[in-house]
Amino acid sequence: MDWIIEELTTLSLGDKRLERRAEKVLAQLSRNATDSIPTACGGAGETKAAYRFFDNDRVSSDLI
Repeated sequence: MDWIIEELTTLSLGDKRLERRAEKVLAQLSRNATDSIPTACGGAGETKAAYRFFDNDRVSSDLI
């Protein structure tokens, strides 16, 4: 999914781990755009990681 990397080249969340998580979450959700987050993520651990990403104070829709 090269388009994800290209789309997020200007993303700067101040933490490379958050930026890698953004790529992963976007990839999961784009493959399964109509599914719920738990279904799109495919497992409890990945779902929890996605929700923690969205809940992180350093992540906002304006930044993304």
